[in-house]
Amino acid sequence: MAYYKEIKRHLAAQGWKNVVHKRADLTSHPMREYRRVPMERLVAKLGLSEYQECTCPLDYTEYQPKRVAIPLRQHLGVPSQPVVKNGDRVQRGDLIAQIPEGKPGANVHASISGRVEAVTGEHIVIGT
Repeated sequence: MAYYKEIKRHLAAQGWKNVVHKRADLTSHPMREYRRVPMERLVAKLGLSEYQECTCPLDYTEYQPKRVAIPLRQHLGVPSQPVVKNGDRVQRGDLIAQIPEGKPGANVHASISGRVEAVTGEHIVIGT
């Protein structure tokens, strides 16, 4: 490390500027507060050392929920207005609520195919 510091000092004295590796974003990582303990110690403290070398098989089967409740408010904007009513059949990807004209918000689409079971001011429930 001392070698690289010395080289940089010589280059800077000659007027060289590092424009390639200059960071503009100097904010810390959002998980910085939780990264203070070395991983090995954390695993040991949690009593997981015996499992560290184990490989876990992944389950690639697609999860198929029987019922979902989709919120009409997706972020800081206004809640979307439902365009479906109780008993309507919807397909996955269908528009079920849209943002009011001229307002910030997000259109909401069905995540599963099924029948609309409930429409409230907060969410839409779809069941298969």
